[in-house]
Formats: sequence, C-alpha cells, structure tokens
Amino acid sequence: MTAISELDILVAINGALQKEFKGELKIYGREVSDGYKTPSLFTEIVTSGTAIGTKCHASMQVSGRVTYFEKLPDSIEELKLFNRVKKALGKYLEVGDRKLTIHGYSTSYTGERNNILQVAIDFGNVVIWIRDEEEGYSAMENVNVELKEE
Repeated sequence: MTAISELDILVAINGALQKEFKGELKIYGREVSDGYKTPSLFTEIVTSGTAIGTKCHASMQVSGRVTYFEKLPDSIEELKLFNRVKKALGKYLEVGDRKLTIHGYSTSYTGERNNILQVAIDFGNVVIWIRDEEEGYSAMENVNVELKEE
C-alpha cells in the first residue's frame, strides 16, 4: 500500500472536479482571497487528527471541502452543483494507485450572510502509511486457513 498525504487527496479531488466541470468553473485553493472570478470553486482538505498505530502504520481522519462562490445565490444552482460534485467524486476517489471510500457528502453554508454553499466529503479514517517490509522480513502475501470438524 502506497503512502498517501493530504496533498495527494486534494490533487485527486481537484482533478475529478476539473474533469466534471471542464472549464465551466475555475478551481482555486483557499489561499486565493482576491482576483478570483465567479462562479468558482475553492477546495481544501480538513483533518481532525493523525494516529500512529504502530511503527508500521498510521492513519488520519480526513474530509474534503468544496466551497461554491456564485455570482448571486441561487438555491437551485446550488443543488445542481452539489449533485455534480457527488457525480464527479462518486463512491471512491482514486488517489494514485489507491481508491479511498467516500463515506458521505453533506452541505452547509458559510459567509457573512450564510449564503455560500460548502460541500463536505467524508473519507473517514484513511490509512496514510504502512511500511512495506521490516528489515530482514518480507510482507505476507497469502494466508491459507483450514477448518476441521471435531
């Protein structure tokens, strides 16, 4: 299993959205605060902690966030966008050679007037690193189990 980072997940989200929207909307990072054009999307990754399980394993709680800046608030367009984001990302997000399960999508609103749509993508607990092999040992490939009746 290949190591994975927050940046890898963000790049995969942006790639899936670019493929879906094909230039209709510009996609920005949260560092852009001036000069963006509407309508546009802003993407970011939110983590709520990393856990080192063993010397060979680590995981983190991860979610993505897509913020939709419109020319004017429009609840119908927001619902259409929400469905397109779900379509673009699907049930699994391909990140490198892995597929991350998407546990769910939700919406909320932010901004001064609480009228800017945010879509949250819940990836749950993501394994970010498993060491491939210990020094002098190789990873187990197969397990054979036999059940005997007594």
